[in-house]
Amino acid sequence: MSGALKLGSAAVASLSAAWVEWDADAAVRWVLSLQGSLREAGLATLAVELVSEDPQYALKLALAMETGVTRNETAAFVMTQWAAGNPGEMLQWTSELNDAGLRMAAEQRLLPAIASRDPVLAATYVAEQIDQPGLQMAVVPAILQRWAQRDQWRPQHGLQVFQMQSCGLRGWTRCYGCGRSRMRERSTNGGCASLQAVFAMKRP
Repeated sequence: MSGALKLGSAAVASLSAAWVEWDADAAVRWVLSLQGSLREAGLATLAVELVSEDPQYALKLALAMETGVTRNETAAFVMTQWAAGNPGEMLQWTSELNDAGLRMAAEQRLLPAIASRDPVLAATYVAEQIDQPGLQMAVVPAILQRWAQRDQWRPQHGLQVFQMQSCGLRGWTRCYGCGRSRMRERSTNGGCASLQAVFAMKRP
């Protein structure tokens, strides 16, 4: 039975991906008429396929899935793609989510992606919005790695290492080259005594 169920889900995913290219509305109606894992497979596929042309609708489809890991991961993927156009707006929307599982999944995907383009924005979000040490340790190294990869920042900006006390994490945060950076400490309740991050920085 489990083998047949997996095969059925895979077939639905393949058919949904092909059908949506020809008639997205019909593909969505068909998927919504399905039940259980078949419906879930179809919704996940449609959300991924439609995100490039209509991210808002793709997110709606992802959120129509049953609450769980697959829904959260699918929605987080869609949100990350959507954030390419307006990362600040997407981070604001993410910070207001009431679904803790979805919010965490989104933050784990969004922040490294946004850091590739705007590491200051990503670091600021961590400092202002994330208090959980486990999540901090999951996203901060990825943010720092992407920050360091931005070669154009390094010749013009001296970066000071910040330390998340009690976590033992270290990373880049303060710019001395532009003279406009400032530091701010945020206390947390979950084991990291402080996190220092850039709140204002002149771009290179």
